[in-house]
Amino acid sequence: MIEGISFAPHAISVVISLFAIAVGPYAIRRTGRNIDLREASSLLASPELASDAFVRTMTRRQAVQFRVAILLAFLTFAWPIGDLAMRYSLFAYLMSNSLLAIIALPLFLISLPKWLLNVLTRHRYIDRILMSLTRPIASSALFSAAFIASMVPSVVSLATSSELAFVLERLILLFASLIMWFTALNLLPGTRGLSPLGRVAYLFAQSLIPTFPALILIFTRHSIYPHFAAGAHMIGLDPVSDQLAAGGVVKVISIAIFWSMGGYILAKANDTDDEFSNVADSTWHDIEREIERGEHGR
Repeated sequence: MIEGISFAPHAISVVISLFAIAVGPYAIRRTGRNIDLREASSLLASPELASDAFVRTMTRRQAVQFRVAILLAFLTFAWPIGDLAMRYSLFAYLMSNSLLAIIALPLFLISLPKWLLNVLTRHRYIDRILMSLTRPIASSALFSAAFIASMVPSVVSLATSSELAFVLERLILLFASLIMWFTALNLLPGTRGLSPLGRVAYLFAQSLIPTFPALILIFTRHSIYPHFAAGAHMIGLDPVSDQLAAGGVVKVISIAIFWSMGGYILAKANDTDDEFSNVADSTWHDIEREIERGEHGR
């Protein structure tokens, strides 16, 4: 409780998150074991490809990453961050957006085994949409538009007007961020994507996108968000200080995460066992996807 303002945890989000953390990795492993690839194995000429085809599990590291990602996502919606973000603090609002789109989402995607990403994107319409949107220019433009729009005062006022609008704004930002991370991490099977150096440059460009609106928040000496100006006063915060802190946290999180990911990709560029490396040899998932595209004329 802060100066008479009480917060209550969201029971539904608590239950869903705890269920996902407890059951998610087990369900993924069980799904992998239930996939029957015996017919596909007869078509494989390479033992390496065959072994890749039958890797239908989730490593311990991926399970940990999965649980941490779900926990971080839960924190952005739950008490107290979710309540502060919707009603009282621009800092909490933008921090939760950044936490969800720039930290939790890529960690979640990294935690998913390659075979599961292959299954989830196999439908021809999903594959076609992803192929179109994960082009560097298209994905960067989509992410830029969604992230900058999420910081526009009129959009923020609309997003915080109701719980439904709040969730819809998060879903739009998540979709744009999903496309951006698919491009940056080369996650779509059957596409060569950017080289390691190209992905580093791509991530560096994404780190600049939130900087410009963040600088406006840092150097503006009056509150430009009426909704949070009123809410900040209710809990004893200075709206201008809250706004300055909000701009700072967006700038710090974006630069730290995008640059760290770019450095990791560059350092691991020659590691053929790394999931982000641009390996010349195709895996079974890539070959399978290319065959499916040929069959459907994609």
